[in-house]
Amino acid sequence: PPTVALAAPEDGSTYRRREDVFVRLRAEPDDNVQMAYVEFYIDGEMLAASEEWPYTERWNITEPGEYELWAVAFDAAGNSAESGHVVIEVEP
Repeated sequence: PPTVALAAPEDGSTYRRREDVFVRLRAEPDDNVQMAYVEFYIDGEMLAASEEWPYTERWNITEPGEYELWAVAFDAAGNSAESGHVVIEVEP
């Protein structure tokens, strides 16, 4: 089965809505056969899926608050793995 880590953003990162336009998400999946795709989640909702390395996505900052992010990796055999969750803060 695959493994995956959410390499960016770092847990505890702070963004400022007036200065930062987006948050860059980057996953580092690994599999003994072949990766199929990675899904990115914010507060329980899927943001996007990425099918090609590097597995990245941009989330446009809309509102201040605290957000929980993670990734789920899927391999070609249909197995999946979830990364650890990170929490970021967006300040006004």
